[in-house]
Amino acid sequence: MRFTAILVLAFLLCVETTYGCVAVVSGLRKQFRESSVIFEGQLIDFEERSSTDIPAELQKDWKTLAPVRFKIEKSWKGQRSGELVLYMSQICDCPARYLLPKKGDTLLVFADKNRVVDSCNYGYVLEMKNKKQAEEAKSVMDRLDSFWFRTWARIYPF
Repeated sequence: MRFTAILVLAFLLCVETTYGCVAVVSGLRKQFRESSVIFEGQLIDFEERSSTDIPAELQKDWKTLAPVRFKIEKSWKGQRSGELVLYMSQICDCPARYLLPKKGDTLLVFADKNRVVDSCNYGYVLEMKNKKQAEEAKSVMDRLDSFWFRTWARIYPF
């Protein structure tokens, strides 16, 4: 008994501090309503970062955001075609998240009203790097293609 208590105490003293990681994934209807831009596109490149390029309401966080240029291939909401610059966070608080997308990656992107893409949350960026991720993105795109889904998402708040 005494040996077990000493062993547990020694173990607790050797453990480093850890922080929990919480990922909140909203439903697709809610994401559709909260996004001002939804499209499938290719990441062209990260652009030079400047605090003057970041909108005023995002100035306090400009060190964590980088302008990213996308080429729109298919759009469901917002700009319909061409190229678009959005702001993507380069720091993910949750270490379980994959690395940021790279130049040339095809993504399904949801951006909020400030044109910010949450790259730390699969609920807003769906990468299509392998077959499973491509199937998941295709499933979401099929729902976005549905007139009834888009209509219902706008009028039904849950």
